Amino acid sequence: MENISDEMEKSGALVRELEENADSQLAKLSGANDSVDNIIDGIFAVSGEITEINAEIKSLDSVKAGIGSAIENLSAISEENAASSEEVASSVTDVSSSVKNLSEAAEGISSSATALKDSISLFERKVN
Repeated sequence: MENISDEMEKSGALVRELEENADSQLAKLSGANDSVDNIIDGIFAVSGEITEINAEIKSLDSVKAGIGSAIENLSAISEENAASSEEVASSVTDVSSSVKNLSEAAEGISSSATALKDSISLFERKVN
């Protein structure tokens, strides 16, 4: 009987040890579960951040396209201004040439007027 009693005590001690081990395992499992929950929360947070980053990238792409369009417009305007400047320079050259021709014609008219005046003076002297 003593042997049975010893065995029962050993069995009771083993049961208590198993209970302690089970409680310890449950605590560790609960901690692991909390860790997994934290990891899942972190994944959701990162996913949200990635979604925001993607939205910002799309916004930046739109801004980049707008800047590209503005640069193309400025380039076209610059080309038009260059063409206009060439036309103005050509017109200034034409006007300058016309003014020179008018000046030469005025000098010719002035010479002709002086010659006419001299001829009239000569004629008047002869007539008188």
